Amino acid sequence: MASYAAFLLLVAALFVCCCHAQGGDDGAVAAIYSLGDSITDTGNLAKEAPPGAFETIKHLPYGVTFGRPTGRCSDGLLMIDFLAQDMGHPFLNPYLAKNMSFDHGVNFAVAGATAMDPADLFNRTLSMPFTSNSLKLQLRWFKDFMKSTFATDAGNS
Repeated sequence: MASYAAFLLLVAALFVCCCHAQGGDDGAVAAIYSLGDSITDTGNLAKEAPPGAFETIKHLPYGVTFGRPTGRCSDGLLMIDFLAQDMGHPFLNPYLAKNMSFDHGVNFAVAGATAMDPADLFNRTLSMPFTSNSLKLQLRWFKDFMKSTFATDAGNS
């Protein structure tokens, strides 16, 4: 069971939805929407964590490549950063960083996120994960973002 959950999380970490620009024939990707865990989290854990928690990722050497802490669990670029660069987009801002530009996509990933809901995990393993974030929550954020951004009810399915 644990290996299946790990596989689902890996699939979620690699899931990136790229939306093509409307009316364009060139196949250019207009936006990237990323879900996952620490290998794609561009700062959501740092924003979600209570004061004093996960302080290490809020200080150098985390983000040293950027010259400042970014909330990434890395001192440099993540795979999502390389993908955005390759597509000619700026780095994705974390969803929880309000008042940021989401013109080229949003990053919903949170370090430590689980494929299963934390309540289900806790009932099965008797150990609480360090974040309450899961793929289900990220998908809810994604739907909420799409509904508010594009004023559509398509996210209700």
